[in-house]
Amino acid sequence: SLVGGGASTGQIDIASGATLDFAGSATYNLNRAVNNAGTFQVRGGIVNAQDGLALGGSTVISGGQLNLSGSSQFDSFNFAGGTLNNNGTLVVSGPTTWGGSVFSGTGSTRLQGPLSLVGASSNTITSGTLVLAGTTTQTGTGNVNTSGGRLVNEGVWLEQATGNTSLGGGGAASFENTGRFSKTSAFTTAIGSFGTAFKNTGTVDVQAGKLQVFSGFNNQGLLTIAAGAELHGTSSAFTNAGTLAGAGTVRAADRLSNTGTLAPGGVGQVGQLQVLGNLTTSGSLQVELGRSGADLLAVSGNANLGGTLNFSVLSGQRLQRGSSFTVVSWGQRSAGSEFANLDFSQLSGYRFTT
Repeated sequence: SLVGGGASTGQIDIASGATLDFAGSATYNLNRAVNNAGTFQVRGGIVNAQDGLALGGSTVISGGQLNLSGSSQFDSFNFAGGTLNNNGTLVVSGPTTWGGSVFSGTGSTRLQGPLSLVGASSNTITSGTLVLAGTTTQTGTGNVNTSGGRLVNEGVWLEQATGNTSLGGGGAASFENTGRFSKTSAFTTAIGSFGTAFKNTGTVDVQAGKLQVFSGFNNQGLLTIAAGAELHGTSSAFTNAGTLAGAGTVRAADRLSNTGTLAPGGVGQVGQLQVLGNLTTSGSLQVELGRSGADLLAVSGNANLGGTLNFSVLSGQRLQRGSSFTVVSWGQRSAGSEFANLDFSQLSGYRFTT
């Protein structure tokens, strides 16, 4: 253990099974020449690596602060406390464990391998960009506080928390999902609180529990809600510009505005998508018909209709003569509102009246 501070201008070799441990409260300055086959550990103090570090073996930060500049690479990373202040570029090629620690600095950190989000302590991003490129498995209930940084999920995020959890913060923070975010926990997951922008251009799959979104929510991708699950929009400015599908519930604080596509039941199956609140739609409603029923969009409040109503028949099924279907229901409908277009182009061989 190094507790008194100092500097290294030569090479440091850490053998397999050995540990270089920075502890105490002093400052230690390193050059890039660290050859790690064991464990490089920061438990206290401040460690400066202005030229970056290329670390094999295991890198552990459980306290103190590691300052990086330049280009860095870790084979594996256990981040269970303390601060990583990265003002350069860092790529972690192997597994990362994150629980109760802080990413800071103006640089970019890319977690190429799998990430485990564990424990009940909060994880924080104060600045810079953190990219999750592998599979993220979240089992802990610790919140992810984005107080000014940018968090990007390019891989697969498996939200399996054992209690309520949140992702959000103030400042100019953002969470961008370009990959797949899959929620299977039965609890409430809040994304975008305190002004964090939540932009989805990938897939968000709510299989269980409640996903709560706020004023910064921007869906331009696919968002599916399974039967028994709920999407809760807490802001009156709750808009879908992508595809919102499934057989679950959408709860609007006031109104869901749809400029994209609503697909009750999902693709290839009949189901009911329930909107608790009001609906204004100028986009499209995709309805699939089957021998035993049809998709239904059920609006508890006022429906202000517009846009296009598209019909198709479930693959492999043929409708019976004389069949009738209810595809939209509402508590009330705005006077004079109706779909601007009815698209029967996928129903060749059938004749319908509306």
